[in-house]
Amino acid sequence: MPCLHKALFVVCHFMSEPFSIEDRKPIWIALSEFYLDTELQDSDFRHIALTILESPYTLDEVKKINKYEVFPVLQVNLLSTAGEWAGFDKEWLLNKIMTRLKSKTKFSDIGVEVSYQMFKWMSKRYWGKLEKMYNDIKVNPDTFILTCRAAYFNNVLPFQFDKSENPTYKKLDQIAINYRDTNRLQDFYQHLQEDPILH
Repeated sequence: MPCLHKALFVVCHFMSEPFSIEDRKPIWIALSEFYLDTELQDSDFRHIALTILESPYTLDEVKKINKYEVFPVLQVNLLSTAGEWAGFDKEWLLNKIMTRLKSKTKFSDIGVEVSYQMFKWMSKRYWGKLEKMYNDIKVNPDTFILTCRAAYFNNVLPFQFDKSENPTYKKLDQIAINYRDTNRLQDFYQHLQEDPILH
Protein backbone atom coordinates (compact mmCIF):
# COMPACT_ATOMS: atom_id res chain seq x y z
CA MET A 1 0.00 0.00 0.00
CA PRO A 2 2.75 2.57 0.69
CA CYS A 3 3.99 2.17 -2.92
CA LEU A 4 0.47 2.71 -4.23
CA HIS A 5 0.07 5.85 -2.12
CA LYS A 6 3.41 7.16 -3.34
CA ALA A 7 2.50 6.48 -6.97
CA LEU A 8 -0.85 8.18 -6.52
CA PHE A 9 0.81 11.25 -5.01
CA VAL A 10 3.29 11.52 -7.90
CA VAL A 11 0.57 11.15 -10.51
CA CYS A 12 -1.82 13.61 -8.89
CA HIS A 13 0.88 16.15 -8.18
CA PHE A 14 2.18 16.14 -11.75
CA MET A 15 -1.14 16.03 -13.54
CA SER A 16 -2.73 18.75 -11.39
CA GLU A 17 -0.29 21.34 -12.74
CA PRO A 18 -1.80 23.45 -15.55
CA PHE A 19 0.02 23.42 -18.88
CA SER A 20 -0.14 24.92 -22.34
CA ILE A 21 -1.23 22.55 -25.09
CA GLU A 22 0.91 24.51 -27.55
CA ASP A 23 3.98 23.97 -25.36
CA ARG A 24 3.18 20.28 -25.10
CA LYS A 25 2.61 19.53 -28.80
CA PRO A 26 6.27 19.62 -29.97
CA ILE A 27 7.24 17.43 -27.02
CA TRP A 28 4.50 14.88 -27.76
CA ILE A 29 5.51 14.73 -31.43
CA ALA A 30 9.23 14.43 -30.65
CA LEU A 31 8.71 11.72 -28.02
CA SER A 32 6.51 9.72 -30.38
CA GLU A 33 9.71 8.70 -32.20
CA PHE A 34 10.56 6.48 -29.21
CA TYR A 35 7.52 4.34 -30.03
CA LEU A 36 8.24 3.71 -33.71
CA ASP A 37 9.10 0.19 -34.78
CA THR A 38 12.53 1.24 -36.06
CA GLU A 39 16.03 2.02 -34.80
CA LEU A 40 16.63 5.70 -34.05
CA GLN A 41 19.80 7.42 -35.27
CA ASP A 42 21.96 10.14 -33.70
CA SER A 43 20.15 12.75 -35.78
CA ASP A 44 16.83 11.61 -34.23
CA PHE A 45 18.18 11.95 -30.69
CA ARG A 46 19.62 15.35 -31.58
CA HIS A 47 16.23 16.49 -32.88
CA ILE A 48 14.44 15.30 -29.73
CA ALA A 49 17.07 16.88 -27.46
CA LEU A 50 16.81 20.21 -29.27
CA THR A 51 13.02 20.12 -29.05
CA ILE A 52 13.31 19.69 -25.28
CA LEU A 53 15.94 22.42 -24.94
CA GLU A 54 13.74 24.83 -26.88
CA SER A 55 10.73 24.01 -24.71
CA PRO A 56 9.87 25.38 -21.24
CA TYR A 57 10.41 21.91 -19.75
CA THR A 58 13.35 20.26 -18.02
CA LEU A 59 14.41 16.76 -19.01
CA ASP A 60 12.86 15.38 -15.81
CA GLU A 61 9.55 17.06 -16.65
CA VAL A 62 9.69 15.61 -20.16
CA LYS A 63 10.18 12.14 -18.69
CA LYS A 64 6.93 12.60 -16.77
CA ILE A 65 5.17 13.90 -19.88
CA ASN A 66 6.32 10.77 -21.67
CA LYS A 67 5.21 8.49 -18.86
CA TYR A 68 1.72 9.89 -18.26
CA GLU A 69 0.78 11.36 -21.63
CA VAL A 70 2.66 9.67 -24.51
CA PHE A 71 3.37 6.17 -23.20
CA PRO A 72 -0.32 5.29 -22.51
CA VAL A 73 -1.24 6.12 -26.10
CA LEU A 74 1.72 4.76 -28.07
CA GLN A 75 3.22 1.85 -26.11
CA VAL A 76 0.87 -0.55 -27.91
CA ASN A 77 2.75 0.17 -31.16
CA LEU A 78 5.90 -1.45 -29.77
CA LEU A 79 3.91 -4.52 -28.79
CA SER A 80 2.40 -4.90 -32.25
CA THR A 81 3.84 -7.41 -34.72
CA ALA A 82 3.42 -4.83 -37.49
CA GLY A 83 3.90 -1.53 -35.71
CA GLU A 84 4.14 1.89 -37.29
CA TRP A 85 7.72 2.65 -38.30
CA ALA A 86 7.60 5.63 -40.67
CA GLY A 87 6.11 8.14 -38.23
CA PHE A 88 2.75 8.78 -36.58
CA ASP A 89 0.30 11.16 -38.20
CA LYS A 90 0.63 14.34 -36.13
CA GLU A 91 -3.07 15.21 -36.06
CA TRP A 92 -3.97 11.66 -35.07
CA LEU A 93 -1.33 11.69 -32.34
CA LEU A 94 -2.37 15.03 -30.86
CA ASN A 95 -6.05 14.09 -30.94
CA LYS A 96 -5.41 10.74 -29.25
CA ILE A 97 -3.38 12.30 -26.44
CA MET A 98 -5.77 15.21 -25.87
CA THR A 99 -8.82 12.93 -25.95
CA ARG A 100 -7.24 10.71 -23.32
CA LEU A 101 -6.30 13.66 -21.13
CA LYS A 102 -9.84 15.00 -21.25
CA SER A 103 -11.50 11.69 -20.44
CA LYS A 104 -9.25 10.26 -17.75
CA THR A 105 -9.58 10.68 -14.01
CA LYS A 106 -6.77 11.18 -11.52
CA PHE A 107 -6.91 7.44 -10.81
CA SER A 108 -6.38 6.42 -14.45
CA ASP A 109 -2.65 6.90 -14.22
CA ILE A 110 -2.28 4.36 -11.44
CA GLY A 111 -2.66 1.73 -14.19
CA VAL A 112 -0.12 3.64 -16.26
CA GLU A 113 2.29 3.53 -13.33
CA VAL A 114 2.04 -0.28 -13.26
CA SER A 115 2.30 -0.66 -17.05
CA TYR A 116 5.25 1.69 -17.23
CA GLN A 117 7.17 -0.32 -14.66
CA MET A 118 6.56 -3.42 -16.80
CA PHE A 119 7.53 -1.95 -20.16
CA LYS A 120 9.97 0.90 -19.50
CA TRP A 121 12.86 -1.44 -20.34
CA MET A 122 11.83 -1.19 -23.99
CA SER A 123 12.99 2.42 -24.23
CA LYS A 124 15.59 2.51 -21.43
CA ARG A 125 18.50 2.52 -23.91
CA TYR A 126 16.88 5.36 -25.87
CA TRP A 127 16.52 7.49 -22.75
CA GLY A 128 20.19 6.93 -21.97
CA LYS A 129 21.19 8.11 -25.45
CA LEU A 130 18.82 11.07 -25.31
CA GLU A 131 20.13 12.20 -21.94
CA LYS A 132 23.71 12.06 -23.23
CA MET A 133 22.81 14.06 -26.35
CA TYR A 134 20.83 16.57 -24.27
CA ASN A 135 23.75 17.12 -21.89
CA ASP A 136 26.29 17.29 -24.73
CA ILE A 137 24.31 20.05 -26.44
CA LYS A 138 23.93 22.00 -23.20
CA VAL A 139 27.67 21.79 -22.57
CA ASN A 140 28.74 22.44 -26.17
CA PRO A 141 26.12 24.25 -28.26
CA ASP A 142 28.76 25.37 -30.81
CA THR A 143 29.10 22.14 -32.75
CA PHE A 144 29.09 22.29 -36.53
CA ILE A 145 25.63 20.85 -37.05
CA LEU A 146 24.00 23.02 -34.38
CA THR A 147 25.68 26.10 -35.82
CA CYS A 148 24.39 25.07 -39.26
CA ARG A 149 20.92 24.91 -37.77
CA ALA A 150 21.30 28.36 -36.20
CA ALA A 151 22.56 29.71 -39.54
CA TYR A 152 19.51 28.35 -41.36
CA PHE A 153 17.11 29.98 -38.90
CA ASN A 154 19.02 33.24 -39.39
CA ASN A 155 18.65 33.00 -43.18
CA VAL A 156 22.29 32.14 -43.79
CA LEU A 157 22.32 29.33 -46.35
CA PRO A 158 25.22 27.10 -47.50
CA PHE A 159 27.62 28.78 -49.92
CA GLN A 160 25.91 32.12 -49.49
CA PHE A 161 29.21 33.94 -49.90
CA ASP A 162 27.65 37.40 -49.83
CA LYS A 163 27.01 36.76 -46.12
CA SER A 164 30.58 35.74 -45.36
CA GLU A 165 30.89 38.62 -42.89
CA ASN A 166 27.91 37.37 -40.90
CA PRO A 167 29.09 36.21 -37.43
CA THR A 168 27.32 32.85 -37.80
CA TYR A 169 28.92 32.29 -41.21
CA LYS A 170 32.35 33.08 -39.76
CA LYS A 171 31.70 30.76 -36.86
CA LEU A 172 30.79 27.91 -39.23
CA ASP A 173 33.93 28.56 -41.26
CA GLN A 174 36.10 28.43 -38.14
CA ILE A 175 34.49 25.23 -36.88
CA ALA A 176 35.10 23.54 -40.25
CA ILE A 177 38.77 24.65 -40.23
CA ASN A 178 39.12 23.32 -36.70
CA TYR A 179 37.86 19.90 -37.79
CA ARG A 180 40.48 19.90 -40.56
CA ASP A 181 43.33 21.04 -38.33
CA THR A 182 42.58 18.45 -35.63
CA ASN A 183 42.34 15.53 -38.08
CA ARG A 184 38.62 15.01 -37.48
CA LEU A 185 37.48 15.11 -41.10
CA GLN A 186 35.59 11.82 -40.73
CA ASP A 187 33.43 13.40 -38.01
CA PHE A 188 32.95 16.44 -40.21
CA TYR A 189 31.82 14.33 -43.19
CA GLN A 190 29.35 12.53 -40.96
CA HIS A 191 27.81 15.89 -40.00
CA LEU A 192 27.54 16.81 -43.69
CA GLN A 193 25.42 13.71 -44.30
CA GLU A 194 22.79 15.04 -41.92
CA ASP A 195 20.33 17.65 -43.11
CA PRO A 196 20.46 20.43 -40.48
CA ILE A 197 17.33 22.03 -41.92
CA LEU A 198 15.25 18.94 -41.15
CA HIS A 199 16.73 18.45 -37.71
